[in-house]
Amino acid sequence: MMKINFPKGYYWLLERNLISYETFGALQPWLYLPKEHQFNLNDKWGTTDCFNRIAFAKRQDNDELACFVYNLEGEVLGVDLIQGWTNDGYTILKSFNSFWEWLKHVIDDMAEWLEYDI
Repeated sequence: MMKINFPKGYYWLLERNLISYETFGALQPWLYLPKEHQFNLNDKWGTTDCFNRIAFAKRQDNDELACFVYNLEGEVLGVDLIQGWTNDGYTILKSFNSFWEWLKHVIDDMAEWLEYDI
């Protein structure tokens, strides 16, 4: 697998135990995929999309995945939120310009999760 330069924020959240690889962590319903479970979408689903995407996080209650979109040099260009395991392999639900924009979406998901969890 190509060396991808994950954003600093990815590691920052781990270092502060704000996200984990386990369900029901601090940013539930989201969790990071362990390195051995991260995958390139084109490899997994045989798509021929012109963008490279690697799944790095998942929502624990459905098939949504967060994927870094990266170029041939391994530079992350943004984050795509996808619905996996569809008839076409996956469907892009939303695109974010940065890791931090995706994290703001995670906060909204957390608020929604809490409302239904009470």
